[in-house]
Amino acid sequence: MSERRALLRCIRVWLAVFIVCLVPSGLTAFPLVHELRWVEDLLKSSGAGAGAGAGDVTERADGPSAVAAAA
Repeated sequence: MSERRALLRCIRVWLAVFIVCLVPSGLTAFPLVHELRWVEDLLKSSGAGAGAGAGDVTERADGPSAVAAAA
């Protein structure tokens, strides 16, 4: 039962992070990619994002589908 609680807590945390990121995205009219880069830079400078795959989110977000959607 504790695994289920941990999973629900993790989902809630990520959902809250996503919603919090949507607020500045809407206020500044910048795509969420910019906010993700800011968070990524912050994590890299603090050493928390030094693990493997730290840049995967923004690299995928800059892919052809993101470019096509922005055009």
